[in-house]
Amino acid sequence: MRCAGKFFLQRIISLILCNFKCTFIRLTVVSRSFEAIILDLIELFRPYIEGIDSVLDVGTGTSLSVYIFAENFPKVRYYIVDVVDIRKRKKLPFLIYDGKNLPFDNLEFDVSILNETLHHCEDPESVLIEARRETKSVYVIEHFPK
Repeated sequence: MRCAGKFFLQRIISLILCNFKCTFIRLTVVSRSFEAIILDLIELFRPYIEGIDSVLDVGTGTSLSVYIFAENFPKVRYYIVDVVDIRKRKKLPFLIYDGKNLPFDNLEFDVSILNETLHHCEDPESVLIEARRETKSVYVIEHFPK
């Protein structure tokens, strides 16, 4: 695992700003539970969920956050991928992939979510480009230091 140092975070921000249309959202997470943070994110995304039929969660990790999204937006179809299987819940479709090439067609999903994923990647640029190839919109969630 790589350290999410200042240079890495600046590189990710520059990469996203140069190649993707995006909005950065900063949440105050000190002394808040994981569930409270995810519920805040759900409220932030709620106005944009209309018209979204499918979500690809890239780098799902324990997959707990995507399950909270799925419970709040049950009409959306979810698919989750990661390089290892450390999921705590295993109901949604899951695929292990090589961390480079996602095995889906171009624009197969409406949205991809990379929730706390990029700081684990050897090559975050290629992960972003691959996520963008398969979806119409990419949402990157990373907690940046003050």
